[in-house]
This record gives sequence, structure tokens and C-alpha cells, in this order.
Amino acid sequence: ALAIAAGERTPAPPCGICRQMLSEFVAPGFPIHCVTLTPGDAPAAHHTLGQLLPSAFVLRAPEP
Repeated sequence: ALAIAAGERTPAPPCGICRQMLSEFVAPGFPIHCVTLTPGDAPAAHHTLGQLLPSAFVLRAPEP
């Protein structure tokens, strides 16, 4: 799992470049937990990589 803590009032998900990089190393079901550092703000957000990057680019080897 990956946890992202931000000093914002709402949980901040990973940026697009980070999402694409993660997709090259982990499965779409990989859990990502986003939280804030300020008590009393929005609750944590729980996602999977597939939810945050539903149409990820996947480079496939050419067929012989």
C-alpha cells in the first residue's frame, strides 16, 4: 500500500506522472490511502491504482 499525507484540507491523490509510474510497477488493485495532516479536516480517501488511473498506458512487446 501507499500512503500520501498532505497539508491540505482535503486528501490529495498522487499526480498523473506518479500514477503512471506506479502503474509500471504495481497491479491495478494496489491500495492508495490519502490523508490530511490537519486534525478535523476531511476524512482519509481510499482508492486503488485502477480507480485513479483507469486507462493506464501499457507497453506490450510486439508479437512475433
